[in-house]
Amino acid sequence: MPSPPPLVSVLLPVRDAECHLRQALDSLDRQSLEHFEVVTVDDGSSDASGAMLQAWRPRTGITHTHIQQPACGISAALSAAVHTAQGQLLARMDADDISAPTRLEKQSRHLTAHPEIGLVSCQVLVLDNLGGGNDRHVAWLNRLLTSEEIHGARFIDAPVAHPSVMFRRELVTQWGGYREGAFPEDYELWLRWLHHGVRFEKLPEPLLAWRDGPTRLSRTDPRYSTAAFWRLKTQWLLQELARRAPIELWIAPSTSVARKRLRSVISTLPVQGYVDLDPRRIDRLIEGRPIIHPRDLPPPSPTRLLLTALGGWGVRESLDDWLRQRHWQPGVHTLHTC
Repeated sequence: MPSPPPLVSVLLPVRDAECHLRQALDSLDRQSLEHFEVVTVDDGSSDASGAMLQAWRPRTGITHTHIQQPACGISAALSAAVHTAQGQLLARMDADDISAPTRLEKQSRHLTAHPEIGLVSCQVLVLDNLGGGNDRHVAWLNRLLTSEEIHGARFIDAPVAHPSVMFRRELVTQWGGYREGAFPEDYELWLRWLHHGVRFEKLPEPLLAWRDGPTRLSRTDPRYSTAAFWRLKTQWLLQELARRAPIELWIAPSTSVARKRLRSVISTLPVQGYVDLDPRRIDRLIEGRPIIHPRDLPPPSPTRLLLTALGGWGVRESLDDWLRQRHWQPGVHTLHTC
């Protein structure tokens, strides 16, 4: 009698990862989840990665399915892995990352216990840390735990680390999987699923050691450039605003930089006015629209939205704290885009 298919399949695309691949595979061998599948995809490696994958003999309880293909890119590799995987819960991992021993067990248990959740992530620790802004980004990422926090932050940046997630196969069937294009494939997937009401949560525990060095694809490929992120988020932001219509839209701040970032929104939808803290700007007009201080904002309502393009770490949080005291709820009455 054939064995039942595993509940969990790990999707592991590989391209020239011989330096760190063994650590990644060892971390899968150490998983406390007894039975699961690992689908590896060698995406045209020119080093020893392909041979290492073919030679891997995982521990008892792990089914290894290997795909060899010419270099087609990460979206194609992940689509091949999704198509081949047997599990109903699909976990991501990169070939240079390390999963904590309890990661798959805890994430699969969470999804099993919470059928209303479509995707679960976890907090991350960073390997090969570049410091500076990256530290702040990871701290921001690790603070987003609840579905409301993740949904409300979706237009700032990708609210979950791609290799940290586990999601239900049915999401791919219902809303589509990885797509090819001039955009970050993971962020496009998150924005699409979140737009359709899929609930994401994040376990408050660092279950993935995430390698984020200078050669990472997200730092070298133009699909992950700042311009590509803005094009993508603007596309989904306009859909969100259209769904909320009619709305009374306020923009913060009133600077030319913010207006340039949000030019697609400003040129598409009527703007009630601008919000700024700079006393030199207050009471001026931009194309006939007033610039006001936040204290002069009218009370929040279901049809009133403050859309921000604020720069500087901590500025968003300070504004949210101030607005909460006036019953403006982040993610509901306020949407941040950076």
